[in-house]
Amino acid sequence: MRPFRPVGILLAACIGIACGIYDLHTGRSDTMALFLGAAGLMLAVVAPTGAVPRALVLGLSIPLVYFVATLLDLTIPFPPAPHYIVTVVALVPALAGTLLGLGLRRLLPTGGPARRARL
Repeated sequence: MRPFRPVGILLAACIGIACGIYDLHTGRSDTMALFLGAAGLMLAVVAPTGAVPRALVLGLSIPLVYFVATLLDLTIPFPPAPHYIVTVVALVPALAGTLLGLGLRRLLPTGGPARRARL
């Protein structure tokens, strides 16, 4: 078993916070969901170990951004309706992208994409 490496979690947190800030300023939840799904898919394909915790960090960073913005008393131009707890729905595209990435990873040969066929 490989040792725990926090680099994937930190990368997922940075991507999730960037998506949260994007959603905070633009209100484009559909684009943010697409970004979260794509990030979860890519992270799961590249490093499948610890993919589900990374998906949780991706999805929960959106409510965290809104919580910090509320604590700092920032003006939120597009507040989520009916309440800020709705931002937890960001877990759905993050988990869906991660599960799709894990499924795609299982379809790859055991050596990964760098393995070449012998002639």
